[in-house]
Amino acid sequence: MTFNVARSYNIVNVTSLRSRDLRSQLKQFYLAETSPHDFVLFCSEECIDAVIHEANVLDFYTDRYTYMRHHSRWLVVGSRDTKERLLNLGEALDNVAVLSDPKCSEDADVGVEANHSSESTGGRACLELSTLLRRPEGRVWSTVCYLDPKTSHVVKGTVFPNVMYGYNQRQFVVTTKAWLGFLRKHTDGNEPTYDGFCIEVLNELANLLNFTYALIEPGDNEWGSKDVKGWSGIVGQLQRREVDFAMASLSRNSARDAVVDFVETPFFRDYKDIMYRKLNTTKSWRLLLDIFRPSVLLCIGVALLVYTSLYLLLQFGPRERREKRTCLNIANVSCYIYGALFSQGGEHLPVSASGRFLVASWWVFSIVMSATYSAKLIANLAVPRVNKPFTSTKELLENPDYTWGVVGKSSTYSLLSISKDSDIQELWKKMVMFNKTDPSVFSRSVTDHIEKVLNEPYAYIMGHDKLGNGSDCEVSYLREKLFEYSKGMALPKHSPLKDDFDREMIHLSETGFLNRLAKKWIISSTTCLDGKSSATVVTLEDMHSAFYLLLAGFGASSCILIFELLHRTMLSYQFEK
Repeated sequence: MTFNVARSYNIVNVTSLRSRDLRSQLKQFYLAETSPHDFVLFCSEECIDAVIHEANVLDFYTDRYTYMRHHSRWLVVGSRDTKERLLNLGEALDNVAVLSDPKCSEDADVGVEANHSSESTGGRACLELSTLLRRPEGRVWSTVCYLDPKTSHVVKGTVFPNVMYGYNQRQFVVTTKAWLGFLRKHTDGNEPTYDGFCIEVLNELANLLNFTYALIEPGDNEWGSKDVKGWSGIVGQLQRREVDFAMASLSRNSARDAVVDFVETPFFRDYKDIMYRKLNTTKSWRLLLDIFRPSVLLCIGVALLVYTSLYLLLQFGPRERREKRTCLNIANVSCYIYGALFSQGGEHLPVSASGRFLVASWWVFSIVMSATYSAKLIANLAVPRVNKPFTSTKELLENPDYTWGVVGKSSTYSLLSISKDSDIQELWKKMVMFNKTDPSVFSRSVTDHIEKVLNEPYAYIMGHDKLGNGSDCEVSYLREKLFEYSKGMALPKHSPLKDDFDREMIHLSETGFLNRLAKKWIISSTTCLDGKSSATVVTLEDMHSAFYLLLAGFGASSCILIFELLHRTMLSYQFEK
């Protein structure tokens, strides 16, 4: 990267400025333009020391409003002694170059350098352009090139090589908080360790931008809510500029947007839903009857009686009477209509056109009902019917057995309390009422809410995050969108780091990195077979209704047989008598 000497510069006399005034002037320069900020410093040794010192500590005094150490580039005109002093004075500044007067040598070739190239016309070298590098052993000077003031040169070497290495292993203070798959905290040893979605994103950003980080947690263990004392939790840390940024499962809303800056590309979008525990699978002896609702069965029965009656009336038609079909009695007609309902044919068909149209319509009806019944029966055997305690928010509100809650002082807590939706307002009012007798409905621990869902008639308002503790297949969701939300990185208001993180987060989103991590850590799996892919086994309990029907048929047949035997015996007795 070539230092832009062709641009126009504001010339400021800094020799008479006091430290505080100088600091204010540097801050004004920084905030007036976008990065990079180029400075050319040409003054006495004492002046150079004062300006570099103030630039070095500016970020500390501006509470993270500036990032002078990374976003500024300094070309200092000085001497060999200047270089020695700047090793310590410019420790925080990444990009410092010095144009100094070395010991001139008659046989030195202009353009000879340590590790860069330049064009020159040759001659006696008198000026040395050096840059301050970062090495594992510390800061060292490296010569860019030698220049002859009597000739013109185009410096093609890299005057500020540190700009190619991001934040040059700077350590950022990052606040975070554990939340399911987003971030998991382990305290097995002396120092806590973390893993999860946020940690993998943070490590990738650290690799791309070349920084290190130190994780801390909010002292009050809250996400961030506003009260008379101000903002608490992570949002409060950002507002007070105590940290460089937050990498956590922090939801974005308008209130938080007013005091912190969110990275424009969120790493997760979802909607708030109602979680509840799955009830036991229904396996009733009435399985064959439960395929259709009672109203459908009633309509089928009525249709069966009506068509049987109409079929019997056909024998009084002119063509049927000419054929003298005495076989059309109530027993044969009932068997024929009933058999057609189950896709079985019959021996006797009507002769008249009206009768055939009647039978054809019954056949179409029977085929549709038979196919529908078979499909529903197969589906119920393959996927057992699961009882739901409620199917809508309104049903939950009317259910006297259930209570519900939300993580206290969270963004969901705040949004529920200010919602204008009538159902959500009713949910909130009842939660406030539940809290009087059961404060755990506003517990700030997600684990407490999940435990209540698994062990009590309790509903929990949250997103569709992967629980990660083997409970994903024990719970279900109502699938009603209460409200949508997004989660992402947050920084202090007007943070100088925001542009860099905006750029890199867009890159991570476009390459599919965030989506891959979301599937790994956050998105709950829709398959609850514990990794097994096998067909559902039909048990005797699933089919006991069919055996009950068989026994009922056998019982009815036995009763009719006994009745027929008794009837025949009585007829024989009367005949003999």
